[in-house]
Amino acid sequence: MTYLEPIQRAGFRLRLADGKLLVEPFSKLTDRQRAFIKHHKAEIIAELLAVNDESARKENNPSPTTISEAIALVRKGYTTKLFSKVLNADIWIAADDAMAGRIARTDWYDGKPIYTEAEVLACKGMSPEGMRELHAMKVAFDGRIESTTQPESK
Repeated sequence: MTYLEPIQRAGFRLRLADGKLLVEPFSKLTDRQRAFIKHHKAEIIAELLAVNDESARKENNPSPTTISEAIALVRKGYTTKLFSKVLNADIWIAADDAMAGRIARTDWYDGKPIYTEAEVLACKGMSPEGMRELHAMKVAFDGRIESTTQPESK
């Protein structure tokens, strides 16, 4: 768990402005939360800078036009977004759940579904109709896509 996560889960927004750490809404912080932020200020700022670096990297990221290009970029450490012709929708692709979580907590995240590399690979071989149905469920329930293959019984 990062230092940002508990603060963000509690409904607070953190950002850096002119080198200062800002927490909003500041008036809602409890004494215990203020103490936590004060005690871990350096770590919190480091995490925010890392998120900002990821945001800058995303902005300089080449735009993939195929899933294969997107997966290649993800494997190089980029987060990427592309338009899926099959789904007729923009989607984000992240390396794993941790990266997907970081994308979802950024200021530039636009609410489009985030798929992990494993989820994208699990969809290979599906019919377009099946992919659209699965995508609709992911959008509706903000859920993960998991394989339903059962091991063979002996």
